[in-house]
Amino acid sequence: MLQVVENFVVTHCHCVLLPLLSNCIPIFDELYRRSLKFVQSCLSHNSDLVRFVAQYCIAEGRNSSPCGRNVLFCMRRYQCTSSDTISNISVDEIVRKHVKGCTNEAEIRDSKFLFELVFIRDHVLRLPSDFCPFDIVALIEYVCAS
Repeated sequence: MLQVVENFVVTHCHCVLLPLLSNCIPIFDELYRRSLKFVQSCLSHNSDLVRFVAQYCIAEGRNSSPCGRNVLFCMRRYQCTSSDTISNISVDEIVRKHVKGCTNEAEIRDSKFLFELVFIRDHVLRLPSDFCPFDIVALIEYVCAS
């Protein structure tokens, strides 16, 4: 049971709170964003061969090619069409819109609270002397685990 709780803490902290604190997208979405940008660059490449292979992977290869599978997965995940993913539409905007839509108010509130707690722990902000450093660390652990 402890292992499950530890995995949840790591998952919640790394997949939800850390991207909000750093104003970045989650690593999973970052990898697929890069994959889509790679496909876009292949489709607009100067080489006819590179363009043909990329077009074939998307139009014909689909599940039989890693490139086609990635595009299909991204279309499902980000609720967009193949023309959205392969045209000049901003992949960054598609991914950020999805990530923003998946974030709820409680996660935003927790990340802001965690941000302030880290500042207090690092002596950038101050609290009344009633709080000791151990209390702040305990609060940080609680927010990450909840």
